[in-house]
Amino acid sequence: MTYESTRHLSGRGSSRVTLATAWLEHNFVLSKNTIKLARDSTLMHVKPMIIEFRVQNHRSFRKEQTFNLAASNYDKSLAENLITPDLAGLSDTRIIKAAALYGPNAGGKTNVLLALRFLRWLVVESATGQKPEAKLPAEPFRLDRESLEAPTTLDITFVAENVRYELAVAVTKRRVVQERLVAYPSGRAQVW
Repeated sequence: MTYESTRHLSGRGSSRVTLATAWLEHNFVLSKNTIKLARDSTLMHVKPMIIEFRVQNHRSFRKEQTFNLAASNYDKSLAENLITPDLAGLSDTRIIKAAALYGPNAGGKTNVLLALRFLRWLVVESATGQKPEAKLPAEPFRLDRESLEAPTTLDITFVAENVRYELAVAVTKRRVVQERLVAYPSGRAQVW
């Protein structure tokens, strides 16, 4: 499959941005990812996976909310449910294989998933499926004026093709305020 849309968000294209787009486009659902493990539960080849997702000023979230898949270093139980990536910068980090969102009705579970969907749309579809003058479908927190004017921020840390990436985007209904993609192919940051 080819990825012709290398102009993402602000119009700059690069192979890393294209790779990030490809990953978000085809591997966004954690349950579809497979993981090859060695006998000692050390990850030999890391398939695409989300490490952390943060959202602020989106729908019911005024303050930053974090969905983190990194395991605590204090609890050593259930080691079979953890992945230890063999990647520079992540060798001390253990990632849980699966997570569940649970909580009360109207607690924000769906809004976390809608924020992930919005980030995917921004990266994959907004450059080709959006007219330049059209408003972005950002949905800021509506219960105070300051939040209505502030950007929605979305940050995701993920692994694709054995490289850790950090993608951060800040948007209003009118424009993309900020975007940043950082890759760690050899443990050192490369900002795109």
